[in-house]
Amino acid sequence: MKKNQQRTNERRQETRRPTHLESILEQKTSELYTTVVNLSKKGVGFLSARPFKKNEVVNMNLSLQNQNTNPIKLTVHVQSCHKIDLEYYIGGLVIRRIDNNHGATIPYA
Repeated sequence: MKKNQQRTNERRQETRRPTHLESILEQKTSELYTTVVNLSKKGVGFLSARPFKKNEVVNMNLSLQNQNTNPIKLTVHVQSCHKIDLEYYIGGLVIRRIDNNHGATIPYA
């Protein structure tokens, strides 16, 4: 394990679980399609076509595949952004969650 990855894991209070969920980031004038690749009760990691700055706050809608449910809405405080191939991996702290599905279970990989 790389030292950077080890330090990141030590900062997290909860282990993130791998997942693969389609999501939409809401921006002032547009929407950006992203993919959530890991998730915990307090954190989220996702892939994006564009970078985000540390301390940005973004709104995200998680689409639960194969379920007839409303999207789960997250407000995320960006903690890190790293370029991976042609995308960016963004890690953030979930500061607000709106789930109108009465606690729908998010599928993990």
